[in-house]
Amino acid sequence: MAERLATEIADIVERVDATPEIKQEYLRRIAEGLLTRDENPQTHYCVYFAGFSPEDMEVFIGHHKKSGLWLFNGGHIDKGETANEALLREIREEWGTPDMPKDAIGEPQLLTITKIDNPKQTCKTHYDIWYFIRLDKNTFNPDRDKLAKEFHETRWASLDEARKLITDPSTLEAIDYLEESK
Repeated sequence: MAERLATEIADIVERVDATPEIKQEYLRRIAEGLLTRDENPQTHYCVYFAGFSPEDMEVFIGHHKKSGLWLFNGGHIDKGETANEALLREIREEWGTPDMPKDAIGEPQLLTITKIDNPKQTCKTHYDIWYFIRLDKNTFNPDRDKLAKEFHETRWASLDEARKLITDPSTLEAIDYLEESK
């Protein structure tokens, strides 16, 4: 099972336009093994799914309870899962939406490495695989009860508003990526 995840991440690294340093670090981490939080609580892979409305150039962000940060939705890859399986599970857990077809979500487009300096968290380094999901903010209707389990508050924000709330460097990199992609 772990081999499926390692193979999938190596394939993602090959396809995503990332700096040579990021790619090298991702491949080094794959070679280290124990890629999930279940296997290595301190350093592991995660998926983010950044909801955005291209028509309005707004993003769907939330004030995360555990980290205290404004972030996009996402989560850890569990043991036995691929990144895609974790993505679909996290979408169900956080948005309450049924499984989305792969083509509705698209391919991963960004890789970041997040250093975590929060004594309340066991996690020290996240290897983040980013998916950007186009949404119509007028019809997007996530399950508010599910969101409330992980976020104090969620909202749509312009890119400038989001930059004022977000302090996490990887999340700011995702905002920059969206702005450069418009």
